[in-house]
Amino acid sequence: MVGAVDIGIADTASPERRQQIRDELEWLGFGSFAQGVLAHPTLSCAETMAALQELDAADDTIVMQTQTMEPMTSKPLRLQVRESWHLDELAELYQRFLVKFRPLWNALNAENHLGQEECFIARTLLIHEYRKVQLRDPLLPEELLPTAWEGRYAHQLCRNLYRLLYERAERWLDQHLENAEGPLPAPGPSFYQRFGGLD
Repeated sequence: MVGAVDIGIADTASPERRQQIRDELEWLGFGSFAQGVLAHPTLSCAETMAALQELDAADDTIVMQTQTMEPMTSKPLRLQVRESWHLDELAELYQRFLVKFRPLWNALNAENHLGQEECFIARTLLIHEYRKVQLRDPLLPEELLPTAWEGRYAHQLCRNLYRLLYERAERWLDQHLENAEGPLPAPGPSFYQRFGGLD
């Protein structure tokens, strides 16, 4: 992988400590490439060092910068990526999301009659279920992912449903919720940039 950051976990750390560091790094999107060696395809060395400092693991690790000498699309690299980041398990979770929410997409396309409260509930469940999977996704570069990647389809479905639901959901929020100062403020510009733009 071009510019990958690798971390070696020192043998001087106890087995429990090594496992703890490995678990924390995997939550940050690192994949296990070999015994005690993890890699991240997009994190910079500075970001990696900051993460290790936060985990109090800087003294138990060795940080390296590597560069792939072969094309990103090579079969051995794709197989290694699939195994290191457990892409088959992640694909299965995305597939469950698709199975759960495609019926809603089909129903809304046939007859989009949900009320404001129903849209708020549907949007809340949609984002909750999507984030449960997406937070486990290391968000690898496109060239490292399978051609028919379930995560891509799940993102598209979530985006399309969100666009159908958000206006009525926001109207329900405006009518029923408030904060300590009173009515909720209007959404900021970043709200409308979600999923590449809500227009």
